[in-house]
This record gives sequence, C-alpha cells and structure tokens, in this order.
Amino acid sequence: MTTTAQIVAFYAVIAVVVILLRLFANSFVSRVAFSWMGPVPKDGETWATYQWRWAVYSFDWLIQILVLFGVVNGVLVLFPQTQDHQLLFAFYFGLALGLGTAFVAFLAFLCKAAKAHLLGPNPTYALPPPLEGHIDV
Repeated sequence: MTTTAQIVAFYAVIAVVVILLRLFANSFVSRVAFSWMGPVPKDGETWATYQWRWAVYSFDWLIQILVLFGVVNGVLVLFPQTQDHQLLFAFYFGLALGLGTAFVAFLAFLCKAAKAHLLGPNPTYALPPPLEGHIDV
C-alpha cells in the first residue's frame, strides 16, 4: 500500500467515525466528542469578565497539567528503572507542551481581560433573540 493510499484510508476512517458520531448524537461518546469545552458567555456579562473566566479556566488546566508533570517527575526520580521506557518520556514531553500552552493561554486571556477592562471596548453580551416563524424557500 502506497503512502498516498494510506493517507486516503486514514482520512476515510476519520470521516466515517465523525459521520457515525453525528448519526448517534445522543450517545455518551458523541456528547463527549461534540461538547463545548470552556466557559460560555452569560447574558449581561461584559467582555472583560468573560475573558477573566477564560483565564481562570486556563489556569485550572495549568494547575492540573502541573500536578501530572510533578507525578511523572516523581515516578522518574523514585523509580530509576522507569527511565528506560520511552513511553514515559513521550508522556513527559506531551505534558511539557501542554504546560506551555496552558501558561500562554492563561497569560493571553489575562491580558485580554485587563485590556478590555482598562482601555475598552468592553461590550456586554446579549442573548440572541428567539427565532420567529420559518424560512420560506
């Protein structure tokens, strides 16, 4: 099988999985796959407050990844024989990337919240009006 055929097969499998998840939208796996992650704007909430909640959400992820990073580091120190396994180092590398990403996201949302609060604009979120009627074709 050529590389091109492998790539096509890979994307075909992904397309089938997404279609199956969409067909069985009420299943647990579909709800987890398509659920919204992170804060949702509230009616009457300012942009700065919303960005602050995103900063807190990012900080929460930062703390969780930091704890896992410490656990993996503790395992590597307390059990030196685990340093022979590449899978643990791959996990360690992934945690380092996640830690950096969460830290940058926290700082970015914190700066966006401060900018909106201090310098503006700081609009207020309003729920969209309910749809009335239907679309004529």
